Amino acid sequence: MGTERQWASKKSSGKEINFKFEEAGQELEAYYVGTLENQGSEKNSSIHTFKKENGEEVVMWGSFVMDDQLAKTEFGSFILIKYLGKEKSKKGGKQYHNFEVFVDESAEKIEAPAAAVKKESAPVTSTQEEEEEVLLI
Repeated sequence: MGTERQWASKKSSGKEINFKFEEAGQELEAYYVGTLENQGSEKNSSIHTFKKENGEEVVMWGSFVMDDQLAKTEFGSFILIKYLGKEKSKKGGKQYHNFEVFVDESAEKIEAPAAAVKKESAPVTSTQEEEEEVLLI
């Protein structure tokens, strides 16, 4: 009856989580190109996207500490994220992942893709285990 339709799923934004800090002392140097907020099953997590100098895209779940520091960072900035490991909060004794984010003020910024700068988007595909881990952080 005419044109054959080509359906594309919009369930996922197409971003796959491909990086996770696992040991204290790990570092990531890359351009900060975007954040997707309101992600995960509870819609209370962030997913950050970075671009290494070699062009490789790095996508990872955020954490309260990382999210807070990246919120003060301009998209397109060249940054260094240092994973300090798990620590216990002074108030309440809950364990959390601690990070330090540094910006290379001497580096030229890159233009962040318009889609990566969008603050809210469709959920990102992940495993239930990854989502549950984020909620515990």
